Amino acid sequence: MKQTQYQKEAGIFFAMAAELRHAYREGGSTIEITELIDEIDTFCRYTDYPMLRERGAALLNQSRLMATGTAT
Repeated sequence: MKQTQYQKEAGIFFAMAAELRHAYREGGSTIEITELIDEIDTFCRYTDYPMLRERGAALLNQSRLMATGTAT
């Protein structure tokens, strides 16, 4: 079965999100985490799919909370 554009973009998004979570969990460097956040932010700005933009915004918000140490 051929993938739709949405499926391709969703796969890319969730792979980037997994990389970011892995970097946090493994104690990745600030530079690595910042680059991943920037990559996700850029991806979300240019996707045509509202669900991916919403998930990206939530992920970026969660990342900001983790960076400030206020995440639970």
